[in-house]
Amino acid sequence: MNRTDIAHQVSLTLDDHADSFDIDAILDDLAEAGVTTSVDDIDSDTYWEIIRRHDIGAQAEEQAEKAHDAFLKAEAAYKAATVARQVAFAQAIDAMGRGGNAILSRKVDLSAPTIKSIADRGRELLAGVHVFEDNAGQVYLKCDGADHYWYVGVVTHDMHGRFADDAEGWLGGDWEPNEDDGQERYDGEPGEGLARIATWSAAEGLKVARKWNGDIEAGAGGQLYLGVDETGAPRP
Repeated sequence: MNRTDIAHQVSLTLDDHADSFDIDAILDDLAEAGVTTSVDDIDSDTYWEIIRRHDIGAQAEEQAEKAHDAFLKAEAAYKAATVARQVAFAQAIDAMGRGGNAILSRKVDLSAPTIKSIADRGRELLAGVHVFEDNAGQVYLKCDGADHYWYVGVVTHDMHGRFADDAEGWLGGDWEPNEDDGQERYDGEPGEGLARIATWSAAEGLKVARKWNGDIEAGAGGQLYLGVDETGAPRP
């Protein structure tokens, strides 16, 4: 086999992509497959199987995709671990009470100011927005630390599943209840038979409140606002 001639034939079949292939390895496999004078010495399927086997460009692309996928998974795990540590530090310090920063600082070998900063972020993540429903099926919002409620009103179908977005926006500073948007502030406890039906926090997401027997607290209006069915499962 004239290796140079065969190499030229192979290059022609690859058009402008020859640099993405291991030509020497292809020529070795072609010779082993019985090519002596032309790539036409073997059938097309065998030829292209050899070509694909040595597509180093495709192999490198596949490795890059796998590496990127692994990076995304590691990044997500890191973010989750960061949130988990922030929340755990906040809960630990609050449970230990006075001097908790210093105690935890010695335990984990971080400075007290660093511990405080991590825990403060954890408290932000644990802060929740609560939604309540009265006997008439009207809903109200209340944020942790506030001494008043915001009346949202009777739930309409365009409000389906909106609670999580409203709560996230409120805690994130992108939105808050206001009279211009149709909400009404109530100082004290409004409505009759007011019951907390759910809470949303950045750390835990949506947590649907349940009665002693396992049934959810939310009535029809509350379920619509939460975007759940009567069992508490997500409802599209």
